[in-house]
Amino acid sequence: MPRGIPNTDPAMYCIHPCVKRGLPCWEVIVRRWGKYHRKYFGHGAHGGEAGALRKAQAWRDEIVERYPPMTKRDRRSILQSNNKSGVAGVRLDRRTAIHYWIAETRFADGRKMCRRFRVDILGSEQAKQRAIEERARQLEQVTGLHLWLAPPEVVAKFEERLADN
Repeated sequence: MPRGIPNTDPAMYCIHPCVKRGLPCWEVIVRRWGKYHRKYFGHGAHGGEAGALRKAQAWRDEIVERYPPMTKRDRRSILQSNNKSGVAGVRLDRRTAIHYWIAETRFADGRKMCRRFRVDILGSEQAKQRAIEERARQLEQVTGLHLWLAPPEVVAKFEERLADN
């Protein structure tokens, strides 16, 4: 399955056919916490296409076991480089005459939670503090794992393991 196209076969999760130095191989790419783990398995070096695929799957399983995926809550807590408040999902809106501290969370299904706190009524510090507390409350409603393009069976396996902990 070409990269960027969802692969619905759990056995092929993070595994793609490719050609390296003119030879066919399987490429395994697992991204965890912003770091890529990549390895190639050439058909010739591993006893043919099926042997290379078995080795690729075994290596993928080892990496996935060693580096579990992040939760959606963790993903939404990452501070972006353009953040000026110091808290992910909290920002100061000065576009109108009335300024607001805003707590905002987006959900995977497209919903968005947003709550504004007026600076002119609460004061900047208290409005910001309430926005931070609201953001924490919103994040409590975020569940599940951040597994982009993963087959449902793979997601279910990791969510089951997460529930056991």
